[in-house]
Amino acid sequence: IYRANACIEGCTKSTQLVESLKKRLIAEAKFFRAYSYFYLLNIYADVPLITGTDFKVNESKPRVPITEVYNQIIKDLSEAEADLQLSNESSERVRVDKAVVQAFLARVYLYTKNWSDAEIAANNIIDNPNYVLETDLDQAFASSGREAIFRLMPANPGFETPEGFLFVPSNSSTIPKYYISESLLSSFSAEDKRREHWLNKNTVNGTDYYYPYKYKTRRQSQPSSDFTERYNVLRLAETYLIRAEARAQQDKVDDGLEDLNRIRGRAGLQDTTLSGKDELLAAIFNERRLELFAEGAHRWLDMKRTDRIDAIMPAVAVIKGTTWSPEDKLWPIPFYQIQSNPALTQNPGYQ
Repeated sequence: IYRANACIEGCTKSTQLVESLKKRLIAEAKFFRAYSYFYLLNIYADVPLITGTDFKVNESKPRVPITEVYNQIIKDLSEAEADLQLSNESSERVRVDKAVVQAFLARVYLYTKNWSDAEIAANNIIDNPNYVLETDLDQAFASSGREAIFRLMPANPGFETPEGFLFVPSNSSTIPKYYISESLLSSFSAEDKRREHWLNKNTVNGTDYYYPYKYKTRRQSQPSSDFTERYNVLRLAETYLIRAEARAQQDKVDDGLEDLNRIRGRAGLQDTTLSGKDELLAAIFNERRLELFAEGAHRWLDMKRTDRIDAIMPAVAVIKGTTWSPEDKLWPIPFYQIQSNPALTQNPGYQ
């Protein structure tokens, strides 16, 4: 956030940059500021809203209500959308453009229950011919895939994606550090192509351990220019599910069902028929679990924003040998932040 603020201030004051480049750089910085605040809100709830670089002002900023921060997020994204062009620079899709902002706006509007705006923002992406649902599921996360709206370039030599390094075991005889729960595994039907293409397993001492396999490569020895995977920040499948939910919330059940079935059909599943809004919303919630698992904390945030988390997590906690408390929905404010800023208060349950 500080770097985004510094970029915005520096570019605004610059007399050397041509106006078109200045607008683009400021818009990109506003996107990253909004993106960062989105996750801060959903991890910690109220946070200080900092839009400048004066450390004397920033060091004593108090936490402000979530709605105020969301207003700033939407303001930043709306201004960025206006100042960016539609077409991305290259097929790699690693720069923020208008479509990237529109896709993220759709998510923000969904989280803030602005259903009509979420649908409109999602329409912009779904109607854009540059983005298509990959019929080959192994292409969905490939660097050449057309489903990605925004990707990140590899930051470190030898590592294509952080997910590949985290999830793919170093060898076939090792228990994966992160493996799929039995609950999630059993949620995939036998004919679901995602089970075949996005899960892999190691068998250790007679036990099968399934792990996320959306990204296939743990490490690479070739130059980063030859990498075959990029980390997907935003992709078209999420946008379809956003529109499905936004339509369902507006009682456009048939339209929402059509979007849901686009995702199911790509996974090799038959169209589903549902009797009403509540059934559709429940089906979308479940489909998001199957489609977006191990991506961007979607499952955790979906449970929170739909108020299902306190019904789901107690059973999960028992499996993990612990207990669940409603305060666990939020993370604690880091102690060093509270020490350095007396205006900050700790989240409930961590005092």
